[in-house]
Amino acid sequence: MTQPPHDEPTASNPDELREQVEQTRQELGQTVEALAAKTTSRPAPRRRPPRSRNRPPRRLAS
Repeated sequence: MTQPPHDEPTASNPDELREQVEQTRQELGQTVEALAAKTTSRPAPRRRPPRSRNRPPRRLAS
């Protein structure tokens, strides 16, 4: 997307300006959707709590 220089008029009449605004809104909506798709993340993995140093490790029954 290319933006016109800020020192030049962007529309010659109100109808043209409205069209430009609508086009910009559509482009912005597409951009937001694309960014949202990229930032969708997976849930964080569950972590086990650290074992206490004072407690001996569990032994499996044989």
